[in-house]
Amino acid sequence: MIILLYADPQYSGYVIYQPAMHPWLSWIRWLNPLYYLVEANLANELDGLTFACAPPQLAPYGPAYEGAPQACAITGAARDTTLVTGSAYLDMALGFSKSHVWRNWGIVMGWWACYILLGCLAVESIPVAGASKGVLLYKRGAQPHIDGDQAEKISDSENTEQSVET
Repeated sequence: MIILLYADPQYSGYVIYQPAMHPWLSWIRWLNPLYYLVEANLANELDGLTFACAPPQLAPYGPAYEGAPQACAITGAARDTTLVTGSAYLDMALGFSKSHVWRNWGIVMGWWACYILLGCLAVESIPVAGASKGVLLYKRGAQPHIDGDQAEKISDSENTEQSVET
């Protein structure tokens, strides 16, 4: 059963098509930040628009029905008309509403803040590959390894200290 759900094309893409979802899996859409963005964008863009149905979406359709009363066979179309409003389509087909635009904006800002906080916590707590928080300890009485430049500086400083003492 689980394998069939993952292979089902209605559970892929930016937004899961809500009316076709199984009721016990409908909570998944609330975990997707893109769901809120797409709903806000579509509701904002399609609100107030009216679309005329093209011949393949008209019912009845065909040469024998020229001049006969036709209706639009698209979700959200009113009865006995060939026009569909954008807000009616969004409400009936996807369950989106223009009143959710600002709510969705707030939710997306909340998701953004959550991701920023999680990113900051991860940067602070997860060590970089190859890095360690170890402390360099020297064996008592042993000389640390000194390269040539540092050795010259040390010998110069010792010479100046000896000349000052004498």
